[in-house]
Amino acid sequence: MKRRTFLQLSGGGAAALAIGGTLPELGCGATAKKWFDEALAILNLVIPAASTILSLVGMPLPAVLLAAVQALIDLIQKYEAAPIDQQLPIIQQIDQAAKFLQANISEILGALQVKNGFLVNKIKALVGFVLSEIDVLIGLLPNLKLGTMKGVSKQIAKAPAGNAKEFKALFNKTLLTTTGDETTDALCASKVLK
Repeated sequence: MKRRTFLQLSGGGAAALAIGGTLPELGCGATAKKWFDEALAILNLVIPAASTILSLVGMPLPAVLLAAVQALIDLIQKYEAAPIDQQLPIIQQIDQAAKFLQANISEILGALQVKNGFLVNKIKALVGFVLSEIDVLIGLLPNLKLGTMKGVSKQIAKAPAGNAKEFKALFNKTLLTTTGDETTDALCASKVLK
């Protein structure tokens, strides 16, 4: 399933996706370094978030998902440290790793046999939030490192969260938004990211 189609199907997640986090205006050097640190902190929360989502249906976190997130984190760290003339191939690898991660998330969700419509909508909203954050983070990398800062502030404004603390808060807010089904709401309330 394509990400855009998935997000359109997420219904209840639209409100969560509209909440924008902000980062300070990006200039150069220390600010870009701060962004890389925050991006890595957010990506490090993807594993607990994915674990939480899958735990809603009693499914353990697949090793392929853990490996995909770790590969993305490793590539971003490699990209940050690389000289400008070596960044383009790494950007391409990051793009491939992000697509691989998104495809695996979609495949895993497609395999879930969930009959509770309330829970299905909750899972779609949570996954939509996580995928949206990954998209924005990955989309900013070339601008941050290659010095083409045009559009960075607009791109950041699209991010659901601007830092790891906001990511966790918005994920939990989406998780705790009531569905109208007491069983689903009670299950979600027991899975808050700490």
